[in-house]
Amino acid sequence: MRLSLRARVVLAMVVSGAATVVVLLATTIATVNRVPFLERWTVPVEDLTACEADPAHWKKGIFEFGDAWAYDLEGRSRNASAPLLERALVEKAVRDGGAVSVGGPGPDHVEVQRVAEAGPCALIRVRVGAPPPEMGSAARLGVVLGTGFSLLLLVGLATWFVLHPLLHRIAQIRRAAEAVGSTAYIPATDEIPDALGAIAAVLDASHRRILTNEAELRERQVALERHLAEIAHDLRTPLASLVLAVQDLVPLGGGPEVGRALDDAEYVNALVDNLHQGTLLRRGLESSAAGVVDLCEIVQRLEARFAALGALRGMEVAASFPERPVITSGAPALAERAIANLVHNAVRHGRHGGHVAVILEREGDTFELTVADDGPGIGRDQLASLQEATFGGDEARPRSGGLGLTVTLEAARRLGWEVRFEAGEAPGLRVVVAGACRPAGLG
Repeated sequence: MRLSLRARVVLAMVVSGAATVVVLLATTIATVNRVPFLERWTVPVEDLTACEADPAHWKKGIFEFGDAWAYDLEGRSRNASAPLLERALVEKAVRDGGAVSVGGPGPDHVEVQRVAEAGPCALIRVRVGAPPPEMGSAARLGVVLGTGFSLLLLVGLATWFVLHPLLHRIAQIRRAAEAVGSTAYIPATDEIPDALGAIAAVLDASHRRILTNEAELRERQVALERHLAEIAHDLRTPLASLVLAVQDLVPLGGGPEVGRALDDAEYVNALVDNLHQGTLLRRGLESSAAGVVDLCEIVQRLEARFAALGALRGMEVAASFPERPVITSGAPALAERAIANLVHNAVRHGRHGGHVAVILEREGDTFELTVADDGPGIGRDQLASLQEATFGGDEARPRSGGLGLTVTLEAARRLGWEVRFEAGEAPGLRVVVAGACRPAGLG
């Protein structure tokens, strides 16, 4: 039977109270019964036989503070030391044939018992004197021990019947609360209709609601990312055409307006491409698109692409790469986007009239690609912030980690590349990308 918390507390109080009363009563009775003057003493058979054998010397000590004497039916005792027996007690004991008492229970209680039809031991006078002081102390000690035992019993019953189930239910609710919303959640189902049962039901309902909301949000996120990827994919072609068209206008003149248009077109083109690649990376679609990547071709294309943008800023963009192809494995579009973000960032933040260098080197089975500029640079203590793809920089040269740097770092991780940010020898920034080349014969 599963009881509510209130019912358990009330029942525990009733049972514990009743048990306490019973134990106290039993202890008191047992203790009081140890006091001899509240008991009736009768002559044992062996003592009566000894009295009849030698009535002149028979005397019986009782409880070390009382005595018994023998008399005939006339109230005379053969023992000269025996106290006088009142005539009225003798006549009443002889007439009634039983026991006659003088005084109530307690000290100096005198009782005359008729124990035989005749003879010197027909009547026995019994006197119980005052008990010694230690007898009262023993009684008080018994009551105290009984009370203490009763209290311990009360605490034990309350702990077993109320506190133990209560603590177990609270611990179960705590474990459920710590794991609510996660796969490690253990239902806190509690069928007892009380406050704790209501809390358990609320936790279970909250867990189900969180899982439902999480599933809905995940579906919405997937749908939104798919929608953004489709939009970015549709914009890539017209934006690339726009960039080429603006680049064709540069030799024809047009002043700073053409430069700003080319700068904005290249920025929007990179933004859309990063949005497309970032969406694919979050959905895990690009990591399995392994292929062959020719880093020399990528560097050559990026040199031609950003040379026009750099020329409008009075900046020289130059690239250096080996004559033999440097081949690595990965998704070509992802690899080119990762390197393009670094070159574009160097051009945008380089100084007017400065230089941007893209250097590709191969040594054995590894390659190093360095993108360096001679712009204002950033502090050495802020280089780590770029590695975390967060906003970093100083007043002289604000650098934005932004989406482009995030895409580059995630792409490098999936391609197995290492990216390092280093302060240049002169003011500026060096970004080094290192990785493994494709084994010979597979390129």
